[in-house]
Amino acid sequence: MGFLSFAPMIISVIVTYNPEIIPWELAAVLARHSFVMIVDNSTIDMSKHEVELWAKGNKYCYLSMCGNAGIAAAQNRSIHEARVLKAEGIIFFDQDSLVDDRAITSLIDLIGKYERNVFCLIPGAHEPAYKFSFSMPIREMMSSGSGCQLGVFDRVGIFESDLFIDCVDFEWGWRCRAHAIGIFGVENGIFTHRFGKNKIAFMGFHFHLDSPIRGYYQFRNIVTMLKRDYVPLNWKLCQFFRSLAKFFWIALAAPDRIERLSMMSDGVLDGMRNALGPIKCKNNEKT
Repeated sequence: MGFLSFAPMIISVIVTYNPEIIPWELAAVLARHSFVMIVDNSTIDMSKHEVELWAKGNKYCYLSMCGNAGIAAAQNRSIHEARVLKAEGIIFFDQDSLVDDRAITSLIDLIGKYERNVFCLIPGAHEPAYKFSFSMPIREMMSSGSGCQLGVFDRVGIFESDLFIDCVDFEWGWRCRAHAIGIFGVENGIFTHRFGKNKIAFMGFHFHLDSPIRGYYQFRNIVTMLKRDYVPLNWKLCQFFRSLAKFFWIALAAPDRIERLSMMSDGVLDGMRNALGPIKCKNNEKT
């Protein structure tokens, strides 16, 4: 990163993982307003090669995690590098997010003005007349489209890498609230995010049918969050009943249900005994 001759005010981070489509459109918008950093969790050689060539070809900062280290570890790496670059703030995006110029400029403007708050873009298309106010607090934040000044991490701490994936952004947001850091939504411009393809409705709850190993992380980390006193009670109750519904639906009707039930059961047991980190003795590349 020695090619930088200035300290960027804002760094926009895109975490990639074996992307089906290189997020060139997202990065192009971010590059017009900030310094772009690509942190790659890819495990497939072809994906790693394509992401590296694309990033370096566009003069984006490229950081390889040398495999899938998890979303939290990738974001923490970017926070460290942002401090080295003496940046003022940082914004996180997933590889399947899209944003327009108006959304990113409003987010950067708010981050520059307020040092003890976190700001999150609200998905959708919003009218230009919108003006930000502190009347839109966020209960559970999503990391993609969120940003803050780096000083917030001095107060709250970095992301919990042992969670690996799932609940990482929620947990950090609840820690922010416990440290009197406000989290606010920003409705301005266009922000979209693909949450997944296989959405299931059962017993009044909606959930996504992800890979079996992803189910392990979801159930393990939900059990872990249920034991923490700073996690909101209403979230705990909702996730408890939602997880039961998902478990019963998978037991009754899901494809590969034996493998899925085994993974979820392992996740519950590991969550109960605080066995966090990457899944043991499994193929992480499936997450």
